[in-house]
Amino acid sequence: MANTFKVVNFAAEPASSGTPYVVYTAASSTTTIILGLVLSNIHTSQVTATVRLVSDTANRAVTNNTANGTSIIVKDAPIPVGSALELMAGNKVVLETTDQITENQEENLESLSSSLSIEKIEKETESLATEENVSQIENKNVNQNTQEGNIIMKITNVNDITDESLKTISASAVADFIQDELKIASEKFNEEKSKVERRRLQYIIRNFGGKAIDIVVGVSSHVNTDKIVDKI
Repeated sequence: MANTFKVVNFAAEPASSGTPYVVYTAASSTTTIILGLVLSNIHTSQVTATVRLVSDTANRAVTNNTANGTSIIVKDAPIPVGSALELMAGNKVVLETTDQITENQEENLESLSSSLSIEKIEKETESLATEENVSQIENKNVNQNTQEGNIIMKITNVNDITDESLKTISASAVADFIQDELKIASEKFNEEKSKVERRRLQYIIRNFGGKAIDIVVGVSSHVNTDKIVDKI
């Protein structure tokens, strides 16, 4: 949004009696705030002035104001010779695109000099494009985060791996599951192997006595085999 302050001056108006003089028209894609309007009497006698806000902005959906029209800010306000009338002191009026401020003086032509102070609020095209790009990036990130939230990061059972689930299972989850299963299988194998070795040693000792002990454990044949078997 680009905000600029401007002053609009007219040396003498209106050019024709009875015809409102357009002091200002709000530009396209612009909102204008009227900060102040000063009308000075430059005639040789007292004059009266009327200032209007002419608006064609769309339906407001407000009671007694279903569509904007022309409103009068001041009507037939007297301005003595050598004096000025300050309007909207401390107040503000908003003009939307194509809205106008007009003034009129019925008695004398070119009897008013005016000074209009405004603030223009204009939405830049570049800013619009940037906002759209940021919005698209945010939406993309939201969608990506949503998709990532549906990815299965841990497998607890081999039955979890199906053709359908493979679409959402991460590669690291599959690798971790395989590694865990191999570790469990290795531990079970070593445990079973130790049991088999113990049974085999017990069988040898019971059936071959001290000679077997000399061969297997490297001890003398007079060792009590029953005690060794009990400890194995």
